[in-house]
Amino acid sequence: AAPQNLTAVGDGDRIELGWNANAEPDLAGYRIFRGTASGGPYSQIAQVRLVTSYRDRNIVGIFFYRIKALNTSGQESPFSNEAWAEAIND
Repeated sequence: AAPQNLTAVGDGDRIELGWNANAEPDLAGYRIFRGTASGGPYSQIAQVRLVTSYRDRNIVGIFFYRIKALNTSGQESPFSNEAWAEAIND
């Protein structure tokens, strides 16, 4: 299933992402994607294990995020909702 309730909050030169955990028994982690415009295109910036948060650091500007769940066979879910925030160089 697609990850649910992705949120993004700017905090200085970083953006904090959070989402609800997927419940699939074969869940391996999540792939995190970032773009500079709503609707993409998006580029993968990270892959994390079984966590429900990510800190995108040392950035400045407005960024749009989506994530995908990844199972142990390497299959990806559909994209989550889009979330965006602004990072400001303090």
